Amino acid sequence: MFKLTSKRVLLVSSLTFGLLAGALGAAIAAGVTDDSPTRPLTEEDGPPPPTYNRFIRPDTGEFWDSYGAWDNRAISDEEKAKSSWYNPRWAPFSKCMAGAGFETRKDRALPFAQSDVDGLVAQVNAARPDRVANKAIGQNAKVGGIAEAFLVCAGKRLTLPTEELAANGLRQLEPGEVPASE
Repeated sequence: MFKLTSKRVLLVSSLTFGLLAGALGAAIAAGVTDDSPTRPLTEEDGPPPPTYNRFIRPDTGEFWDSYGAWDNRAISDEEKAKSSWYNPRWAPFSKCMAGAGFETRKDRALPFAQSDVDGLVAQVNAARPDRVANKAIGQNAKVGGIAEAFLVCAGKRLTLPTEELAANGLRQLEPGEVPASE
């Protein structure tokens, strides 16, 4: 049987102390301790790169309007068509896309609508069919063509917080209210 002697207790204690001291020394040498403050980021550090783009589904690699269908009222599609609900961000988004060389409205005489968003997303997905490569696209990626225009314009226009609508000359519209012509 194993006898606990003072020599063995001293040996086990010394080994345990040595291991703890070594771990603590390594942590201090690396500058990482529980009570040490983290170094604040500077301009030279820059922001950490995003791991995904909010307008590309991280699970499938498909482009999408991450805000989903604007008109999420619990009524039929026919009722929605009779009383459409427009997102005030769509007009500036549409102008941005047209300014980048991509007129995306099905009918330029009508305001940009949910069907135009859906059609645009389908065009972008058709232009960028490599879903695995799409998953790697970050926030400020240069991917070219309609996909890049979509990411830039969506990032600038569709993400505008509601409380900033008025400061940008926009206002929340009521269901059935048609926005002024673009």
